[in-house]
Amino acid sequence: KLDTDLVYGNEAVQLSGVTASDFAAIAKAGIPPAASARGIVRSGRSFRRQDIIELRRVLDDSTPYYAAAAVLGITKIGLEQLDAMGLVKAVNHPALNLLGRTPAVSGASIAQLKSSLIEHRKDPSFVEHGILASRLFLSIGGRPKPWGPLVALLLSGSVPFGFEDECNLS
Repeated sequence: KLDTDLVYGNEAVQLSGVTASDFAAIAKAGIPPAASARGIVRSGRSFRRQDIIELRRVLDDSTPYYAAAAVLGITKIGLEQLDAMGLVKAVNHPALNLLGRTPAVSGASIAQLKSSLIEHRKDPSFVEHGILASRLFLSIGGRPKPWGPLVALLLSGSVPFGFEDECNLS
């Protein structure tokens, strides 16, 4: 009888959501750690099911900086500023490094930031008394604006703003 808390070979690969070669590289690095089969003799390495599920959760929730920046319409530098201010959450996991998926941020934190911006915006049709977010995020003379402080200012509610129809957030 096999231990149902453990997964082996192809089942571990499928549960992880990565290719067999990517899983082999991750497993070789000890992420997730191999588990003992508690006296059961079976060829191949075994892993705790929960460790593989957690690995999958991290991989599924991580969004590369370039993709997250594109969603928000800002540069990688702007995203780094948002991370430094705690407005998005960086994801640092050794498996992401091994797979070349770094730097990355939590997709859930990007969704939360988008939701907060939408919640704090004024009437989407308004233009005359506030700032359109796309104008706020433009660079000036090729130099990027300080996005972190700008987004924090928008979220504070002290500056009325809205989005154009084509904005990714609305």
